[in-house]
Amino acid sequence: MTATLVLHLGPHKTATTYLQDTLVRAAPALAAEHVYYATTGRNDLAHHDLAFALWSPERRTNLMSAGRTLPSWHDLADEVTRAPDGARLVVSSENLAHVRDDEIDGACVLGGRVDVEIVVGVRRLDALLPSLWQEGVKWGRQWPFGEAVGQLLDEDRVRILPMLDRWTAAVEPHAVHALAVPAGPDATMLLRFVAEVLGCEAGTLTDAAPSGAVNASLSWLHAEVLRGVSATIDPTGDQSSLLRRQQVLHQLIPLVPPTATTTVRPVVPTALRSMLDDVQRETRIGLDERGVIVHGELPVMASSVDGAGSGPQPNRDDVDRALAWIQECGADLSHDARAAVDATRRRLDVDAGPGSRRQRRWFRRHGPGTE
Repeated sequence: MTATLVLHLGPHKTATTYLQDTLVRAAPALAAEHVYYATTGRNDLAHHDLAFALWSPERRTNLMSAGRTLPSWHDLADEVTRAPDGARLVVSSENLAHVRDDEIDGACVLGGRVDVEIVVGVRRLDALLPSLWQEGVKWGRQWPFGEAVGQLLDEDRVRILPMLDRWTAAVEPHAVHALAVPAGPDATMLLRFVAEVLGCEAGTLTDAAPSGAVNASLSWLHAEVLRGVSATIDPTGDQSSLLRRQQVLHQLIPLVPPTATTTVRPVVPTALRSMLDDVQRETRIGLDERGVIVHGELPVMASSVDGAGSGPQPNRDDVDRALAWIQECGADLSHDARAAVDATRRRLDVDAGPGSRRQRRWFRRHGPGTE
């Protein structure tokens, strides 16, 4: 017997951070069952440096790889071969889903040296697309949701079959697994699917799971506030500008008024529902044709959601009041964050005229949630 490498490719917003956090928490108990969360290329929770090591140099603009010496996949193969016979080593990074055709040859160093299995998450598209849009807003994208949906439908994070084909051609896995990401708030079922893949007791993972959401989706108002603020930050494109943008946006996320965080996601436009259903159906058929081992029930249709958790898009006054709350709640904002909030409020004031100023005066008197 030899050790097996289990590659979890993500993609984004399929509970990847939740799984990674659980694997870190459960590491001591997993080791007792000969399951290990690999150390090569791991950045805190995930193995993003292994993904960046495959990307071409001009694509390595992600902040996590700036100024770092990236590991090689030879290093990962060495870690696997040093593991006890029969052990399973897990590597997880949603950035592995972004490896391109001309970059993935770097993973072939594993071929013939270690046994490989591949794992990918599959989520219902009417929930996945809003989460991907919100994640993009957190990283500085200013696109409105209606525009984002059309673009995201063509990405590997949604159409996972081409991404799977690239990886299966590069590493020749002994098995490929698809995890059906539950639609409800209870994510422990997903951990039971992961336990099936790893051959460990389900309780080893569920007992170590974080108590709350990890990297949860934003509310509508969160996203609209960040879109407005992001537009005031000069996007020069260099590392320092990207870092400053992230520091500002992530400082503001927890400061949006709590009463605005009850709605989770927008609803996919009705005109696009049939297209989502086609993509969902294509994925199911493609996984079956490729002999992928499915854990759980994959979604049949993308448009069966009833809109629960959705809410109307906030208007300009809602955003302006939230910015006023951020300024006036006593938060210790950084200089950059305060300047970005000030600039956003000035821009909204010019666009909206006196009505917006009246809203701010009302907001100062009454505070959030008392209208």
